[in-house]
Amino acid sequence: MKTAIIYFSLTGFTKSIAETMAKVLDADLIPLLTEDAQSKDSKFISILKGGSQVMGKKKPKLIEYNFNPADYDLVIIGTPVWAWSFVPALRTFFGEHDLAGKKVAVYATHQGGPGKTLKNMIAEMPEASIVGERDFLNEKGKESRSLSNARLWAAELIKKTNLPI
Repeated sequence: MKTAIIYFSLTGFTKSIAETMAKVLDADLIPLLTEDAQSKDSKFISILKGGSQVMGKKKPKLIEYNFNPADYDLVIIGTPVWAWSFVPALRTFFGEHDLAGKKVAVYATHQGGPGKTLKNMIAEMPEASIVGERDFLNEKGKESRSLSNARLWAAELIKKTNLPI
């Protein structure tokens, strides 16, 4: 059985969670990159622009990536929380891929709370089989705790989905 972890990360924390889980799950990492996120703007300005895109339900153009849902038994999707929801890159991703019938787990990273992020992600995939949802706190000096929780959650997903160890 194959697993893909699809994620968007601006500051690197969501990527760290993805990489940690990928080691446990022997998963393929598929980062989503947008043309506008590759600009020379500061991270603060990028987050402001991204929050505006979230509120406007924009679908930014993604830099080419390789993902075919048919190649995977489990798909994990990760996002930082922007404006209490998922990043615009995922709105584009959800519009490009039908995950009907797929086992899907979702996670969000945040510095305060997940808001409706996980609920909103799940709503974009009404025909998927949601096997897990989790949020990870990005608190300065306590990153190792979240990474440990990511390893534990990945192990839980193995048991829940009957993935071979």
